[in-house]
Amino acid sequence: MLALATSPFQCRGWRRCPLGMHSDMSWFAFALVVLGVWLAIKVVDALLKLAFWCLALVAAYWFLAPLAGWSWPF
Repeated sequence: MLALATSPFQCRGWRRCPLGMHSDMSWFAFALVVLGVWLAIKVVDALLKLAFWCLALVAAYWFLAPLAGWSWPF
């Protein structure tokens, strides 16, 4: 007995989909994956830049506060 397709992305019925029937969907999904990876890299890049700038400001205050007579924030 042949099993029916259970996924909405598969063809209905007992036959397999012909080659290339869903090729446009796979290219669209591939483009979305590439776009998602690119956006994730951009977000991580921006967060790392922000973290390093905050670290640089804290380090500058840490070294300059005793020399300038400023109070400690903690």
